Amino acid sequence: MQRPTAPTTDTPISSHASEDRYRALVDAIDAGFCIIDLLFDGERSVDYRFIEVNPRFESQTGLVDPVGRTASELVPDLEAFWFETYGRVASTGQSARFDHGSEQMGRWFDVHAFRVGNPEARQVAVLFTDISERRSILTAAQASEERLGQALAAGNGIGTWDWDVPNDRVTADERFSTLYGVSPSLDAPVHRSSVSSATSIPTMCKPRSPQSTRPYGLEAISMRNTVSYSPTAQSIG
Repeated sequence: MQRPTAPTTDTPISSHASEDRYRALVDAIDAGFCIIDLLFDGERSVDYRFIEVNPRFESQTGLVDPVGRTASELVPDLEAFWFETYGRVASTGQSARFDHGSEQMGRWFDVHAFRVGNPEARQVAVLFTDISERRSILTAAQASEERLGQALAAGNGIGTWDWDVPNDRVTADERFSTLYGVSPSLDAPVHRSSVSSATSIPTMCKPRSPQSTRPYGLEAISMRNTVSYSPTAQSIG
């Protein structure tokens, strides 16, 4: 097996020390790591065999005892994308960095693949992290934002404004400004003395439009670094 090595000397001790340092590094990293041997049919990569894996490999992939076995053996019907991508790295020597999912494995990965050893050996080292949970959270957040946008677009008389808590700045969206006659950049002070909890922050904002004569109460609906609100009309007094 070909591995990146440090400069050698004539003493066998140096070789052992280099191997020990390499093993300590591979075992310590908080990511999956493997070296694979690409299998070609002519010029086309059709599979790969696992030559070496680190301790984090199993938890990151869910694959058990992979050394000496092929990807197709471990994951039947694995997408051709993986063979083609790693085969291209092995053939050209050009490293690849990408995020990609495998439906057959039920996971998404952040991957850095690069060729190692003699180019004729066609071996590739793969450093990767399972980002499935992070991607699920991102996908759910995007879907939530889309649903919120659709609800606001369909609603009659609905607008939103945001309070940037660290910077104490308030901005309104175009619909809020139009419906309630206020400037998109609200100069109203935030009455911190009235804050009684992290989820209910009543504040008052005086309209900037000369055609408007009533102040409007703004009721908090969520609390984050940026806080989103929906307005409710209040009478003076």
